[in-house]
Amino acid sequence: MTLLDRFFGNNKAKEALVFYQRDGRFPHGILLEGQEGTGRKTFARMIAAAALCEGENAPCGQCRHCKKIWKDIHPDVQWIAPEPGKKSFKKEQVERLRADAWIKPNEAPRKVYILCETQYMTAWAQNAL
Repeated sequence: MTLLDRFFGNNKAKEALVFYQRDGRFPHGILLEGQEGTGRKTFARMIAAAALCEGENAPCGQCRHCKKIWKDIHPDVQWIAPEPGKKSFKKEQVERLRADAWIKPNEAPRKVYILCETQYMTAWAQNAL
């Protein structure tokens, strides 16, 4: 049993995630869309866990990477969102992300960046990524 078995709905997305993990080739970006409360952030965590999982049936929920991701303390998984009360990303946030992407991961074989509310990114921020 994997963490995906506990996530209801979104069967096509879950099947794609299993394929990416088994094939060992995650795309450089995955876009999740949906209304508030549909599980986008939970599924984003599952994607991060599947990308970094050391277990056999990723995301296993038991390995060190999975546990840290679910506790929001993994140094190679970053959540980036507009600052509270703001609608758009700041230029500095995008610049920090770009600079950080060049630095090797701390613990995992790769880094994962989860960008929330990207529909509010300015044209500059979109093009900078």
